[in-house]
Amino acid sequence: MKIKICGIRSQEMLDVCEEAGVDFVGINFVRTSKRFCSEMFQKRSETSFGSARVGVFWRNAEDEIREKIKNYNLDILQIYDADLVGKFDLPTWLALRVGQDDLNILQQKKPDLVLLDGSVPGSGQCVDKALLRESVDFVEDLGFDFGLAGGICEANVDWFLTHFSQAQFLDTASGVEDGSGAFSQTRLFKLLTLVKSA
Repeated sequence: MKIKICGIRSQEMLDVCEEAGVDFVGINFVRTSKRFCSEMFQKRSETSFGSARVGVFWRNAEDEIREKIKNYNLDILQIYDADLVGKFDLPTWLALRVGQDDLNILQQKKPDLVLLDGSVPGSGQCVDKALLRESVDFVEDLGFDFGLAGGICEANVDWFLTHFSQAQFLDTASGVEDGSGAFSQTRLFKLLTLVKSA
């Protein structure tokens, strides 16, 4: 199973995740988020291996998104605005909040992947498990690949791995933070071990 660590907001966090073999790193450009990224990361060498960089956007203007794509060497876009699907040349993941957003939008929009998130993204609150099952079934019936987010941590990751082994990846920010909200390398490595050994 692949893993995405979201809320990367410093070069140090990025370096640790890349060196640990994290598959996707999420760089948050949502200005109201406590994990908003204001630091510019180093450009990557074309010959170096690194985690795929995912830009996270909610209510950002198209011009701003294009600027971030260029400045941060983004590989993938994660957006919460269905109207932006298909407007960029990068693979685009549409994030939908389980129990909040209308999944029927997927009858009209065709993102490259659907990220099923908790009802309050970024809160660390675990996604409603019963609603998640229904949402996964709906998304799979439409033929979409999906990832899962919403309060995933070392205490519950086995449940996600057991019940949704067909997910493309698991996504967390709070799951690698300590009680004060600071990035925890210890929690990162524990979670990585659990996910990669599944």
